[in-house]
Amino acid sequence: MPWPSANRAFERYTCLWATTGEALRRGMAAALGELVVNFDIDYSSVDFALEAGSLASRYGIVVGSKIMGGSHDRRSPLRRLVSRVFILFLRVLFDRRIDDTHGMKVFRHDVVESYLPDVVMGQDLFDTELVIRARRGGVAVGAVPVVCEEKRKARSSILRRIPRSVRGLLTLRLILWKEQFGGSRHA
Repeated sequence: MPWPSANRAFERYTCLWATTGEALRRGMAAALGELVVNFDIDYSSVDFALEAGSLASRYGIVVGSKIMGGSHDRRSPLRRLVSRVFILFLRVLFDRRIDDTHGMKVFRHDVVESYLPDVVMGQDLFDTELVIRARRGGVAVGAVPVVCEEKRKARSSILRRIPRSVRGLLTLRLILWKEQFGGSRHA
């Protein structure tokens, strides 16, 4: 579905920096509405945003789940496997009930305001850290099943991103332990 440019409730934000984390941080910080919608460049759905937005009174964050019942992940077998292993890592390292943290998400603005300043990870794990921090702080996170199809070939090799993501998740685990035992605003 094309971007709803005629609807001023949606506004596109672009960033000249080559890191996803910095673009997300700046876009989320600039957001003015009650809800902050996060789409990846090749994975978006206005229907998801509307459904997730309707759940904002119950959840501080709603993620588009590629793994829950009713979802349809039509990506390559390798991409599906990597997603499942990534979610397994999240469940082992952070929270056994966590769902997807990559892809489409809708955040209530108050959640973004509360947790965005604490996010330290850049690049690939920025949104994952934001979801994890919010969950640890008691924010309810809901999930909506989605259809996931690759609209284009990935710009970078998923196999090259795996070591970077694993290092990042382990680093984040250490950061959160240090905060937990050293004291932090949202520990």
